[in-house]
Amino acid sequence: MMRLSFVKMHGLGNDYILFDASDCAVEGIDLGQLAKDLCRRRFSIGADGIAVLSMGGADADIHMRVFNPDGSEAGSCGTAFRCAARYAFERKGFAEATTSGVRIATSHRNVLARIVQSEDDRTLVEVRMGKALFGRGDIPAVGPGDEDFLEQPIAIQGEELTVSAVSVGNPHAVVFCDDASNIPLTRLGPAIENHPVFPRRTNVHFVQIISRSELKVRTWERGTGPTLSCGTGASAAVAIASRLGKVDTPVQVQMPGGILKIDVDQLGEITMLGEAEPVFSGWIEYEA
Repeated sequence: MMRLSFVKMHGLGNDYILFDASDCAVEGIDLGQLAKDLCRRRFSIGADGIAVLSMGGADADIHMRVFNPDGSEAGSCGTAFRCAARYAFERKGFAEATTSGVRIATSHRNVLARIVQSEDDRTLVEVRMGKALFGRGDIPAVGPGDEDFLEQPIAIQGEELTVSAVSVGNPHAVVFCDDASNIPLTRLGPAIENHPVFPRRTNVHFVQIISRSELKVRTWERGTGPTLSCGTGASAAVAIASRLGKVDTPVQVQMPGGILKIDVDQLGEITMLGEAEPVFSGWIEYEA
């Protein structure tokens, strides 16, 4: 039995259990199994995933691994990026988080995150997310690797849906709809997530265009299920909508947990702005 300290944080209701490798001995633990054990709501701490942080390094200030409740590893996570930046500033003394920003690396994406204060004194985190990758080979999706996956018909449970997809360090499928509130999320979400066209599965987002500067999004996360928000998903939705000429950035993305602001510049670089809030900290006795 070992004692593991943690911090619980969320971004617009998308919640994560953060482990700092410098404060607790996570080496040797099956992190996928740890996520399975701890993310179960009502039976454990409960979360949409765990994030394991390693501080310092030549190529990044923080190296991060994120695991979903089903034990799979996510290559990127917008919410966890924001939470890690605020944790580094408030718990580890990273003063540069408010100026030049902190460099955060995962297995699939490196980002720069900076703490900013809003006019109403909320603590927000701005993350330079890099570019959305549209090629099928990058997502990945079945088909010619250099071909974009935009507005493609996919047969789902006896109906045909028009789906677009990108990678933002992890795969995202977007379906534009007239009313995101009435989408049968728990039926269509897993069906698209596990569709054969996506060999590594995909996150799924149903996107309603409110105006050219506002989207409404509901999310089914790969390996998690319904979530109240998704940072990489909001980034993917705006990147696709912008590429298809449906919006003018920056865009306010409404999700059940709140609003993210997403901008895409002329070079395709994505910037995300949103909250990251601590919930509580503690320790758990865990038998590996």
